[in-house]
Amino acid sequence: MSVQGSQAWLDFRRDKVGASDASAVFGTNYFTSRQKLLESKISGAIVTPNAAMQRGTLLEPVARDYINQLTNSDYKPALIQSIEYPSLFASLDGYWEKEDGEVVILEIKVPGKSSHSCALEGRVPGIYIQQLDHQLLVSGLDFVIYFSFDGDTGVSVRHERNQARIDELLTAELEFLVDLDELRQQEPLELDWLEQYDRWCLQLNQKRPDE
Repeated sequence: MSVQGSQAWLDFRRDKVGASDASAVFGTNYFTSRQKLLESKISGAIVTPNAAMQRGTLLEPVARDYINQLTNSDYKPALIQSIEYPSLFASLDGYWEKEDGEVVILEIKVPGKSSHSCALEGRVPGIYIQQLDHQLLVSGLDFVIYFSFDGDTGVSVRHERNQARIDELLTAELEFLVDLDELRQQEPLELDWLEQYDRWCLQLNQKRPDE
């Protein structure tokens, strides 16, 4: 798979739902809506990372090294795709296959104080629930490790599978994909755009009767 952020990676995402899309699809994302997500996938618009996103990207490998050393694990970034629903995928911050064959996945966050406090209390912040549920949906696993990192130290919270909640998320994501497909079919073909452009040029060149 191409490097995240590359054009090939963006093209791969455009007709699929990833873990970071899940909350917007479900209608619980504070920063973007389901409609805006649809529009961005149609247009191919690129989200400009804010300071918090840039900080998270910068510290993610640091956090991964930290938890690997702390727990004697071997988490590595990975991309997984659903076999049953190929339009669903997840870009994982950590994937670890142990010697006995057990697979453990990891989600790293470098959040603000409020969200980090939730993790310190043993809770996953509500804004990340759909993202983690999506990872369990795609992977088929029973839990994912949520790791909250403050830049120096971190805390792990085990997020367990809740099948009723995952089924509800799956329904929302499949409906989103249907809407996305229908919108794509409504997009004008290149020839349509050329015909519209020609008509527009003709109208501009036509003189008004009173001239």
